[in-house]
Amino acid sequence: MSTGAMLLIGFLPEVDIYKYINVASPDNFNQFCQSMASNLLPNLFANLDDVNSGANLNYTIGKLEFYGVSAIMLDNSSAAVFKDLVVLGIIVGINLLMLISSKCSDFYTLLNKIRNLFMWNLFLSFYLEDYSELQHEIERTLCLESVL
Repeated sequence: MSTGAMLLIGFLPEVDIYKYINVASPDNFNQFCQSMASNLLPNLFANLDDVNSGANLNYTIGKLEFYGVSAIMLDNSSAAVFKDLVVLGIIVGINLLMLISSKCSDFYTLLNKIRNLFMWNLFLSFYLEDYSELQHEIERTLCLESVL
């Protein structure tokens, strides 16, 4: 990886925290933060709220209200959790295929290599990448609940 890419990996989670500081921000920073917040993955947790018929409540405090942050932690972290669940599902599926194909050694060896790739490279990379985002989300939720 290039040095610029390595810096951006650590930069994006920090922007996610600093955007909630209640000071005036320039419009280009606000637009950058809103474009960063768009998720391509579906939100599995949006409809879990049966009290508000799926319309989860948003915070009404400062920049959290400005960015439309949901008061539900899983609603805010849905992309990271969904991505990890998909990879875990693929790992379980490959393990089932390995059990079925244990008599065919060539196919079993290929599935073992693919499983190890998903387990030790992809899942661990996703988990470590998303850990800071999930940690910030937990901290933000705990801080705001103590204020409220």
